Parts: sequence; C-alpha cells; structure tokens
Amino acid sequence: MASTDRFPSVLVKNILPVTITELNIDTKSANTRAMADQTKPKKIPRRWLKNLWSQIAIVGPALALVVAGFIFAGQFVGPAPPDRILMATGSSSGAYQAFAQKYAERFKSEGIELVLKNSAGSAENLNSLTATNSDVPVAFLQGGIGSPQEYPELRSLGSVYYEPLWVFVRGDKPIEFLTSLAGRRIAVGAKGSGTRAIALRLLRENGVTAEQATLIEIGGLKSAQALKAGEIDAAIFVTSATSNTVRGLLATPGITLMNFDRADAYIRLNRFLSKLVLPKGAVDLVANLPEKDVTLLAPTATVVASPELHPALIDLLLLTMKDVHRPGGLLEEPDEFPSGRYITYPLNDAAQRFYDKGPPFLQRFLPFWAANLIDRLKVMILP
Repeated sequence: MASTDRFPSVLVKNILPVTITELNIDTKSANTRAMADQTKPKKIPRRWLKNLWSQIAIVGPALALVVAGFIFAGQFVGPAPPDRILMATGSSSGAYQAFAQKYAERFKSEGIELVLKNSAGSAENLNSLTATNSDVPVAFLQGGIGSPQEYPELRSLGSVYYEPLWVFVRGDKPIEFLTSLAGRRIAVGAKGSGTRAIALRLLRENGVTAEQATLIEIGGLKSAQALKAGEIDAAIFVTSATSNTVRGLLATPGITLMNFDRADAYIRLNRFLSKLVLPKGAVDLVANLPEKDVTLLAPTATVVASPELHPALIDLLLLTMKDVHRPGGLLEEPDEFPSGRYITYPLNDAAQRFYDKGPPFLQRFLPFWAANLIDRLKVMILP
C-alpha cells in the first residue's frame, strides 16, 4: 500500500509542470494570433464601395453646383457700410451743428461714427460735397444753394425744417420792399454762407446789386452788433426763430423787421422758398415779440448726398431724420418734416420710396445692422 500511495504523488509531480507550461505557451500563441488578426486590414465589401461611388456620382455634381452658385452670387453682394463717415454742418454754434449732434448719437448707437465737419455754411458745404477726392459724402445745405444743372450727381434726402429769412433795418418804420435798400449799407452774410447766397439772389431780383448799394460780407453776431451800433443800415439773416440774434434784434428800439407782403410772388419765382407767418408774441409772450404777425420767406434746411454715400447709410439717415424732426417746432407742424418737398436737388430713389411708402420692411422690425445684413445677403438667400 505504501508503494501504491507514492505512485500518484510522483505521477502528479511529473505531469503537472509539463501541463502548465503547455498551457502558457498555448495562451501566448492565442494572444499573438489575436493581435495579428487585429492589425490585419479588413476587406471592404465590393457592394458597399459600389453604393458609395454611386452616391458620390449623384451628390458631388449637385454640391459643386451649389458651391459655384454661392461663389457667383457672392459677386453681387454689396460691401458692408463703413463704420465712419463725415458730414459737413456749419458753425459750431449753429442749428446745423446742433441737429447733426443728434444724428451722431443715433449713428453711435448703431456702431457707426458720424464725424461732424464745421464750415462757414451751405456754400462751403456744397464745395465739400463736389470737390475732387472729397471725403464728405453728405451735408446740410440750405435750399436754393447751387442747382441740379451745375451738380447733376447730387441727390437730396429731403428737407428737415424751415430756415426763415430775416431782414432787419434801422429806423422806426419798417420797409415794405427790398427795393428800398438801394443806396444803403447791407450786411449780406459771411462768404461761404447760405445767407449770402440767398441775400444776393433776392436783392438782385429787386435790382439791388453792388452798384446800387454797399454789400458787406459779414453775418451772425457781427452783423447784429454792427446794426445796433449804426455801422450798417440793414442786415439779412437766415436762422431759426428761436435764435438769440433774432430775439435780441426784435427787442432793440429803433430796429424793425421787414414784413414780406409780396411773399406769394417770391415763392412762385423761387420754388425752394415757403411762405410762413410768425404769430404775434411767438418769440416772447412776456415782451410780446413780435408785436404783430409777420410774414416771412423761408428756404428749408436739406440733407444732400453725393454718389459716395453708402446705400445702407441712406436708410439710416432717413430713419434718423424722421426721429429727430418729426416733432416739429415753432414754425413746423408735427410730422411735417422730413419731407420730399422744398428741395433743390432731385430726391434719391431710396428717399423717394421712404416718403411714398415708409421705411423699408426689414428696418421696421429689426435693428439696423441685422436688416442691413439680410438685405445684403438676400441675393444668396432668395432662389
């Protein structure tokens, strides 16, 4: 029994090491084969390749056509509006500058800088608009400055308010006609100003020229001071009814304001002019200025653009003009301005649509930048 018990132990001792070694070798071989199988490239079924190529043959040309269409349409997408433009205004203390500052605030809210360029007035602004290589694409111009025949490239964006013409004369009795100024010393406005342009025009129509009178090229405060001091006999102004110059002269004894009895004749001869009535006491109720109703002539302040003004900025300007001027003023009714009337130059096409139909559809519901982007890309969006 003893020999029998030892036999299994010896047998196990001799057999087990061999068996474990073989098992380890078999496991390593299996792992090696598995890794080889993983690195071995798999064969792609021919049917799948055939389907892929057939789909590429169909989709490829269509995709290429779409890309080519976008490239072609992209040629017609207009450039984005500039983020900085110049506008010619007037003196730093004048009405043009005051209104332009309100324009600039609106432009700033849209991410565009409106730079205001001061000038002597409308005549200088016209030169800035039309000069070769000018960097001024838009300006305030008084009605009647220049003509479409002289400057056919200019377009009006509309009139924005009245600019009354005031003729103050020394003496206790007001004059009835401009012809009465013959032989007198007359301040006609500074060189380059709109006042000078309209004063010389109306005086010439009444036979008063440099040969019949002394025409002095000063304006504004200098004219008022010279008139009060007796250095001149008459002074012509184009300014707001609320200006301090007008208020001061109306309150000065010995200086009278001319009433344009023939206003109807003037506005037929000069279509840019309007007939206005300044009511008694409208300037100052306490002092009762003026002391009676006065009939005045008035050109309008207009906004005029050159071909260099970006089309998108025309829309923004029109919207701004509407917001700023629609409340009216002492001589303007609410919603009377801006207007396509009382202008010297033809209306821009976009301005004509604006006054006929209102703001563009997109501008009514979207911010300016979004409406402009969609408008520029519509050629690519619409079929």
